[in-house]
Amino acid sequence: MDNRTMLHQLAVLRDKHDIRSMLFMGGEPMIRKHLVMEAVKLFENPSIVTNGTYGVPSLPGGLVTVSLDGPEAMNDAVRGPGIFQKVKAAIAARDPGDGTTLMLQMTVTRMNAHAVAESVEVVKDWPIDGVAFAFYIPIVDDRTGLAWEDLRERDAAVRRVIAVKQAYPDLVKAHIPVLEM
Repeated sequence: MDNRTMLHQLAVLRDKHDIRSMLFMGGEPMIRKHLVMEAVKLFENPSIVTNGTYGVPSLPGGLVTVSLDGPEAMNDAVRGPGIFQKVKAAIAARDPGDGTTLMLQMTVTRMNAHAVAESVEVVKDWPIDGVAFAFYIPIVDDRTGLAWEDLRERDAAVRRVIAVKQAYPDLVKAHIPVLEM
């Protein structure tokens, strides 16, 4: 589908279903930056999730979430050599006063759960609005090594995130009662 048709179809769906919010994610939306930046104009509450390797877009009034998987060595082991520094530079280069809400998100796995506190410590002074955590959800017969052996093991990771939330209550965007569920 060409860009013009895509934008038209998004507008048709927005109007037909009264869609006010749209999240652009998957693959890497900023590969098609021009299209995404035109598409966000169609919605009152746009959001973009990006890995930050194509820069951090300005989205005044909207939310941009950049994925990081831990401190530099851990992130780069997952995302590729030099990616952490590239993302850090992209965040530093943006205008923090442009009205974009900028979040970092770490997907917590069995492999990086021990580094949750270090991850926040590394980014606490970056020009961001907060840090969010998601927990890895395994697929059936998951063999990635990212899943926990059992819920008790995963609960230890949740307790680490709760401790980080308590240490950085304004930076970590999580509600402890939700984490305790």
